[in-house]
Amino acid sequence: MRIQTGGALNNIYLGPSSIIRSLIELGTFGHYPLFNQEWVEEAINTKKNMGKIEKLKAKEIFKILEKHRSIERQKAYITDLAEEERIIFVRFFVKIVEGKIVDKKPQLQ
Repeated sequence: MRIQTGGALNNIYLGPSSIIRSLIELGTFGHYPLFNQEWVEEAINTKKNMGKIEKLKAKEIFKILEKHRSIERQKAYITDLAEEERIIFVRFFVKIVEGKIVDKKPQLQ
C-alpha cells in the first residue's frame, strides 16, 4: 500500500501486513492507540503547514516504527521521541488519516 499525503515527496510504502496500515485504518474511526489524546488534539489544532524537512523526519519515524512488530514497542518509541519529533510525527499521521477519510468519502472534499 502506498500512502500519499500531497505529492510524490510524501509517498510511504507500507507492507501488506503492516501494523501501521491497521493503525491508520483505526484512525479513520477516531481511535489512535499509539498517541495520547493531547497529542492528537494538538496535531489537529495546529494550522501550520509541514515543511519538507519535517515531512522527511516523519517518514524516517514511519520506517523505524515499521520495524517494531508490537503496538507496545511502537508506542514506547513514540513516547521516547523528543517532543518536537513526536509533534511532527503525530501531525503527519493525522494528515494521512484525514487523506484516507477523504478517499473513502470524496463528498467531504
